[in-house]
Amino acid sequence: MFFILSKILLFLITPIIWIALLIMIGLIRRKWWCVLVAFAIFIVFSNGVLFSRFLNSWEVSPMPDEKLGKYDIGIVLGGFSSFDEEYDRVIFGYGSDRIMQAYKLYKQGTVKKLLITGGSGRVLADDHREALVTKDYLLAIGMPENDILVEFESRNTHENAVLTKELLIKKNLLDKRLLLITSAFHMKRAL
Repeated sequence: MFFILSKILLFLITPIIWIALLIMIGLIRRKWWCVLVAFAIFIVFSNGVLFSRFLNSWEVSPMPDEKLGKYDIGIVLGGFSSFDEEYDRVIFGYGSDRIMQAYKLYKQGTVKKLLITGGSGRVLADDHREALVTKDYLLAIGMPENDILVEFESRNTHENAVLTKELLIKKNLLDKRLLLITSAFHMKRAL
């Protein structure tokens, strides 16, 4: 139920929904300030510079690699890819810096293993679980299978946390040094 609620909330907080609702209210009730607010929202979210400033205010600054130390497991939160059915391959999209940075940290020895967390984020279909297709990609580029852990049932950030903790407990890894790896815009929610 929480998953469906989170998808509905995500839809409702989309700026285009605000704009449409404000314009409809403004026109139906003749509240012209609603139309002006809709126009202001449109200007902010359609202007790359203003939108970037808005997003940057939410982002957490990245930690420089030299200050990280060493970790047993880097936990990579999903939400960075989709699957292309036609060509049978993973497509990395917005947020793919998560897996790219995680792989870099693995290659330089900052983390010993990667735990990829994420199932299918689709409401109606439960196919192509993100952690599994990402694992296949990592194997294809040469990462050893014993250095990859996957949690492939979660469908949102809350479930990422709950199911990852369960996996760590099950595998007796909760006492290991863990590093949370996600995008800057996602870190506050992830924490």
